[in-house]
Amino acid sequence: MKGRSAKCLYCGAPIRLEQSVLFSKCDFCGSSFNKTAEIIPSNAIKNLFDRSTSAISKFVQPIPGKIKEISQELLKKQTILSKQQINSLNRNRIRVLSKRRNIAILIGVPISLFAFTIINDPFRKELSEKRSYMESYCRRQAAGMSNTFFARKEYSDCIKDYKEGIRDDIKREKKQRKENIKRSKEKARSLKINSFITEGRKAYGEENYQLAIKNYSKAIKMEPKNASTYNRRGLANFALKKYRRALTDFTKAIKINNFVAAYHANSGKSRFELKQYKLAIPHYEKAIELYPRRDLYHNMLGVIRYSLEEYQTSIKHFTKAIELASKKPVYFSNRGNARYKIGQYKESLNDYNVAIKLSKSNASYYNSRGNIYYTLGNYWNAIKDYKTAIELKPEDNSTFLENLKEAENQLTPKDKKEREAEEKKMEQEKRNRQSAKGYYDSAMSKYYFGKSFKDKVNGCADYRKAMQLGYQLKEGSWPKLECYGSSKESSYYKSGVSFYFKDDYRNAISEYNKGLQLNPFNIRLYVARGFSKYLIKDYKGAVSDQTKAIELSPNYSEGIAYTNRANAKYKLGEIEAACSDRNKAMSFPSSTPVKFKSKVCRPYE
Repeated sequence: MKGRSAKCLYCGAPIRLEQSVLFSKCDFCGSSFNKTAEIIPSNAIKNLFDRSTSAISKFVQPIPGKIKEISQELLKKQTILSKQQINSLNRNRIRVLSKRRNIAILIGVPISLFAFTIINDPFRKELSEKRSYMESYCRRQAAGMSNTFFARKEYSDCIKDYKEGIRDDIKREKKQRKENIKRSKEKARSLKINSFITEGRKAYGEENYQLAIKNYSKAIKMEPKNASTYNRRGLANFALKKYRRALTDFTKAIKINNFVAAYHANSGKSRFELKQYKLAIPHYEKAIELYPRRDLYHNMLGVIRYSLEEYQTSIKHFTKAIELASKKPVYFSNRGNARYKIGQYKESLNDYNVAIKLSKSNASYYNSRGNIYYTLGNYWNAIKDYKTAIELKPEDNSTFLENLKEAENQLTPKDKKEREAEEKKMEQEKRNRQSAKGYYDSAMSKYYFGKSFKDKVNGCADYRKAMQLGYQLKEGSWPKLECYGSSKESSYYKSGVSFYFKDDYRNAISEYNKGLQLNPFNIRLYVARGFSKYLIKDYKGAVSDQTKAIELSPNYSEGIAYTNRANAKYKLGEIEAACSDRNKAMSFPSSTPVKFKSKVCRPYE
């Protein structure tokens, strides 16, 4: 085999390299040939890829650190070398090192990348775990092929598809994992934003507006496109009377979401406080367009028009607000003010009458109505309204006092006399009402809680005085008293009872009738007469008397009228009605038992 001549790149000595020799040494300096790029055969690099990894690693090993030592020993032994030879040797050594580094890069880096890819393949573990199943499955798929070439192709395609499927699954899992991480981060971020908003709302509810603004600002910093947070911060600034800052927040909220009526209304309210009336109008018009059934927006638009002295237009808006919410007195008051401004005094008076009816404790309503009476020349009614306003608001009534003084100055001597007479009459009525209330309370106390018959008679007398003074029974109050305390009624009752004990029930009924002619509201006479009718088997009459007694006082004598009526209805065959009365009678602690058997009422209890 022929070789080729070359020079040792360490010492420059001539050497001969046979083609069959891959690794050799220089006879002069002892350098290994595999560390010099120039003496590597042309097909050596190609053959390296077909060899084992150990051979490749052996080839691409870096130059040993003994090169320097060898060079120094060579210089010591070869003292005959000239300076030029020494410099040439050093230059050759540097060139070798440079070329060897390039060789390492050209060969070692791709191999390293290849090895790294194989070892760190993200699908390697999954592929190795499913390798046995994958190979057996693909082998079965290829076994059906008669042609070896197609069988191998089927096998390789199956393996490839299987691997691609695994890779796709892993990619999907990684993508899903990334999405889960992203969602978890978004959730944590959202929770933090919500916590700031919650703290802001809590602080706003506690009227700590500065803290509310601080929390809302943090939430806005994390989520700058949340219109609701800007609106909330604007409300907090509005509460602190920082109307320009509030307007800025409401404007940002509108830019983010232009379809929320409250944002436009809040902007209009801020401009109204800044006295930018004309600029506030479009905001409220937009709010009404988005939410036409909101009465507050119509009212505020009316207030703005009123501030611009557009009274006719403001009346239309107040009327619309009243149509949507007819129980709010402020709307009637606002419309009354607008009508007063254009001279519609009667219509204005009607509005204030409704406002006062809905809110009787508002002093300003009485003062405004007094102004209307004063304009109409009705000074007496104006004075009464001014006085009422002063009574309702005694702490700050300087305006009311001035109006009252001016109205009193307008009265003539005749008007003053009428006024004094009216005041005396009103004072007497007030005393009568107080006396009547006192008599009524005394009557109820004596009649229902008195221990003797005399207490009941005195209670009935007080009751009559209360009725004479015009006391009005209210719904839910004590029932009317039958007032059987008079001597004649009592004598008829006692006479009827004496006949009853003699078993002369008809004469007893006659005496009870006489007593009821004197006082048709005597409960005791109805109960006694009904019981006597029951004993003479006049069951319908008994039911009628007991029903009247129940109408006058259902609780009379522990519900004895219910017991008597239950017995009479049972005799008439009205079992269900009788059991109903029995159950009502039994609801009283010490009720009188019925005479019929209680077994018949078990289904009705």
